[in-house]
Amino acid sequence: MDSNNIELYSGSYDYRISKDNIYHPLRYGKHFLYQIGRMHCNKHTHIPMHIQLNYIELTVATDGKARVVTNGDSINIEAGDIYLSFPGDFHEIIVDEICPLKYDYITIMTEDEVLFKEIDGVIASCHEADARVTRDDYIRRLVARAINEINVSDQFTDTVMESLINQMLVSIIRDYKSHAPNDSLKNVTDAELLCLRLMNYIDNHIYTIKNLRELVAISNYSYNYMSNLFKKVTSDTLMNYYQNRRLETAMLLLQSGQFSVTQVASMLNYSSIYSFSLAFKNKYGHSPSAKRLTKTTKQNK
Repeated sequence: MDSNNIELYSGSYDYRISKDNIYHPLRYGKHFLYQIGRMHCNKHTHIPMHIQLNYIELTVATDGKARVVTNGDSINIEAGDIYLSFPGDFHEIIVDEICPLKYDYITIMTEDEVLFKEIDGVIASCHEADARVTRDDYIRRLVARAINEINVSDQFTDTVMESLINQMLVSIIRDYKSHAPNDSLKNVTDAELLCLRLMNYIDNHIYTIKNLRELVAISNYSYNYMSNLFKKVTSDTLMNYYQNRRLETAMLLLQSGQFSVTQVASMLNYSSIYSFSLAFKNKYGHSPSAKRLTKTTKQNK
């Protein structure tokens, strides 16, 4: 495994091919490829809880079954299902022991302004687990073609990959924008829906938020109004929710053993390592460097 890989799989598996460029994504036009691969699990395979970075991920079930757990919410998937993961998600896959999952996967992002805005809309409207699943044979074929293309690359690969990723993004937008609202939200008040929207935005933009006043642009309410409403509805403050979510993300990043304290502080937009370390210690009772050292030591045993 090269130095760019993040090994998420515990236990064993029957087959796996993978191209991982988490730290240095491959660029195809305005699109970025972070990971792509194919996985044939067996009953001992476990993809433990990990944090999604600043990209979207498609998990394309080609055979078998599994339970996908995201942010504490779980849903069963089977052959034909496509599961969409967002930036900042806490993500885990529990493989069915009788019919182990086989799947293709790809993690991508774009800097195309039109597509990025549309993807952001999908993220905002598909936060619930049952809104993350679609069935689209066209997307399945695109991902399979991309896996083949990246493994037999030639002088035309950049052009082909740009086209394939572009088609995936457009297909994702079309599929997921057509999803009906979750029935479980029918009896939720407008105030509760607004708070949910604010939490979802924070959750899925955890790597890019610079200031909570960004929430004004997505809600059309003043920050003071939102802050007071959030406190009234949830008994928590917006700032406290954001700080806790940011530190929970930091903890998972450090536990992966793949990022330094400096990198984590930068990824989560802390003003300095000192401010990050102080906030981390106040919440968890120890420094972030101690947590990463413990994880790294365990991995090296």
